[in-house]
Amino acid sequence: MLDLLIKGGKYTDFNTGEFVSGNVGIEQGTIVSLGDEELEAIKVIDAAGKIISPGFIDIHMHEEKFKKEGENYRISEFMLKMGVTTAVGGNCGLQYQDLKEFKDVIKRKGGSPVNYIMLAGYNEFRYQLGIKRYDEATKEQRKVLRELVKRELAEGAFGVSFGIEYDPGISYEDMRDVLEVLEDERMLGAAHYRNDCINDIESVREMIKLSGEITPKFQISHLSSCSAMGWMKESLEEINMAIEKNPKLNYDTYPYTHLALC
Repeated sequence: MLDLLIKGGKYTDFNTGEFVSGNVGIEQGTIVSLGDEELEAIKVIDAAGKIISPGFIDIHMHEEKFKKEGENYRISEFMLKMGVTTAVGGNCGLQYQDLKEFKDVIKRKGGSPVNYIMLAGYNEFRYQLGIKRYDEATKEQRKVLRELVKRELAEGAFGVSFGIEYDPGISYEDMRDVLEVLEDERMLGAAHYRNDCINDIESVREMIKLSGEITPKFQISHLSSCSAMGWMKESLEEINMAIEKNPKLNYDTYPYTHLALC
């Protein structure tokens, strides 16, 4: 007997690119049957007139910032309404609270609307040490920054993020030094890169070079907000050529245009 049968909906046949009407059977969290057969299940959901889809993963979001007790989820509730069930927070170097504190809030609330994967926000650690935007970290400060990243990794962070444009004092060597902490190649480094507009290509090349010198995967953050100011074609060409050589490199982009932001 199945754990769950979703009946009468439409799902995508990726071999043909067409929608197919049928039933979806799930057992122990895995899809085990597709088609017209109506098998017995502990729970049945009538999906007539609806589309059946796995939950989406949003690899670049900014998590809730709980400023005071009693605040409710907002961002993750919006994500869930759009079909997102797993989200990566702590992006652009902006981790709004220590991971332990964030996890404690989620526990007190009895869970969250989406599953969170968190990155350690490097810029936030710089701020904690009082490092100004345009200043590079000293040798001693870099040691402390590495330890702060290690602390977040021990709490369950899946990688580290940078907001280089926000803090230009973050050097190439600084990022490479910190990313060496991520010894597991399944982990993730991510960056809002250094410049957009006329300096976009140089910034993209810096990210490509960095991704080739580190162990973990590397994500170029929200390409459309930086390269879409006249350099998207050139940026995509260089990134796609780099991915052919280094499949651990990737990028994400917005599902909407800049016009929608105006």
